[in-house]
Amino acid sequence: MNKNALTSSFIAAVSVVIMMAGTSNNLRAEDIKVDPLGAKCLATSTPRCYLTIQEAINSSVNPKDTVLVERGTYIFSAATLTLKDGITLRGHETAETFLSGGGGLVPIISVTGAIGATIEHFTFINAPFGIQESGNNSTLTIRNNVFNVGRSGTAIAVSTSPTTQVINNVFYLNGIAISRDDNIFIYNNIFRSNVTAISNPTVTDQRIWNNFFDINTVPTGTLFIIGTDPGFVSAGSDFHLVASSPCITTGDKDINGLNNTGNLSYADMGTYGGQNTDTIPVKVTGVTATMPSTSSISLNWNVNKSYVITGYHVYYGTSQFASSGTYSGTGATEGASPINIPSGTAATLSNLPTTASVPDAPVLAQPTYSNQTLGLSWSAATNATGYKVFYGTTSPPTTSIDAGNVTTYTLTGLTNGQTYYIAVKAYSQLTYYMAITAHDAVSPFTPGILHESAYSTEVPQGVGNVMESVLSNVVSEYPEELTAFPGLTNTRKGCFIATAAYGSRSASEVLALRAFRDRYLLTTAAGRSFVQWYYQNGPAAATILNAHAGYKPVVRAALLPVVGMAVFMTQTPLFIKLFVLLFIISMIAVGRFYLKQYRGGSH
Repeated sequence: MNKNALTSSFIAAVSVVIMMAGTSNNLRAEDIKVDPLGAKCLATSTPRCYLTIQEAINSSVNPKDTVLVERGTYIFSAATLTLKDGITLRGHETAETFLSGGGGLVPIISVTGAIGATIEHFTFINAPFGIQESGNNSTLTIRNNVFNVGRSGTAIAVSTSPTTQVINNVFYLNGIAISRDDNIFIYNNIFRSNVTAISNPTVTDQRIWNNFFDINTVPTGTLFIIGTDPGFVSAGSDFHLVASSPCITTGDKDINGLNNTGNLSYADMGTYGGQNTDTIPVKVTGVTATMPSTSSISLNWNVNKSYVITGYHVYYGTSQFASSGTYSGTGATEGASPINIPSGTAATLSNLPTTASVPDAPVLAQPTYSNQTLGLSWSAATNATGYKVFYGTTSPPTTSIDAGNVTTYTLTGLTNGQTYYIAVKAYSQLTYYMAITAHDAVSPFTPGILHESAYSTEVPQGVGNVMESVLSNVVSEYPEELTAFPGLTNTRKGCFIATAAYGSRSASEVLALRAFRDRYLLTTAAGRSFVQWYYQNGPAAATILNAHAGYKPVVRAALLPVVGMAVFMTQTPLFIKLFVLLFIISMIAVGRFYLKQYRGGSH
């Protein structure tokens, strides 16, 4: 029996099976969506949307339903997917939709006796088995996938299912690409760097034709191409074909497949060949942007080497795509986004609007502190696209750091105990956001959906002059360790009552008291005991004082002698301390002398 007769017999048999299955119910076939993050489920109008693939399969009540799996990596290390009759399981994009075994011991997909099911547009990785099929009368079509399960794994294992079709797949770096115990349909596939391409080569091979094999086992008596390089764009990451590939238009012509140029011809071999191929090119990489003048942006990116690529689209606008959902940019010489670049990997956006508004000044909060660190936060300023943090040991501070478009920043590498002055400026510059896509010759184009790649990584670039706000309020603070000394754990270092009384932990009186604590109290056992007692009772007293603010002047008056002593001990030069100490000792000695004379004279 020749291959045309075999194909006709198979199609007739499958048609009968599908018609019989269709008579079991009259429900309309539906698309069932799978999105592990839930975003597509929330955004879609389709009510049937699930977080897991198996949930979506289980929800099907019609053998003609299609389960559409969103881009992502789905791991099946402990449980395996099971298919229903007639289900088409389809990945959104072959190169971006991964089914992983997670290094486990079970197959990724198990098919037992399923009739008329299809698996397409996935990349299978890291598993003992990609697809394991068994059961008489099982009719499974496996097409336009990539199998890269590992050197110890088997991509497809088929048992007692002779009508299985394996069409237009790539098998790369597998232990066994296809394991079979009977004759199955295998055509238009590419086998590269597998230990074994097809097991049981002695089985009748009338159903194996128009495949590419490299140095691994090739079944005898088949139609094939054998070579050293099938011509992938990048084996392991992009299995599209380059212009010199021997696998272009050398697939089986009897399936009447449209090749990727849109012409009725021999189909291409491999994942991106045949009439059911994924039409989404791989994303563009290496996008960079520079500003050669204040009103223009130059873009460059890596070439997409797929032979079907006929150009690129440059999308740009003044809003990030993630927040706006569109790129709506206009330049005097380019027209509205996107711009078509028919050749080359560079583009220039020129005569761009560059006017930016002056932002409001932010309001800086009192910093938090820890060891050699100050934590900053400020209010968001209207029209701001970024912020500069100014700090230094004098006011106003002059050293600046560009913090970017954030409202928090951490200053590190500071000196403990050193008072720093901090302020913030908001700045505004008109920023454009750009992304590149690659497209083929067939229109219409839809990014990430039809004949056009998904957007590249978005690249921002400012144009025009930078407009700055006035300086924010200036605050002061100094860093220090949160733990005073070993043994005082789970406490926050601070002079609680003094801070409440003077209104700020940066008040000069508070700083003097803390310096006295660190330099004198914490250096003795008696002093450490006092500090520990204070840490246990001070917070409660400070809370009461804050609740009764009228008593703060009284407390400040009571603390005045203590503060004076602390200032003297921590800020007075040593020779003055010694002089005062000698003076006090002398005064005590003189006093004792006159007291002794006075008592002696009275007797």
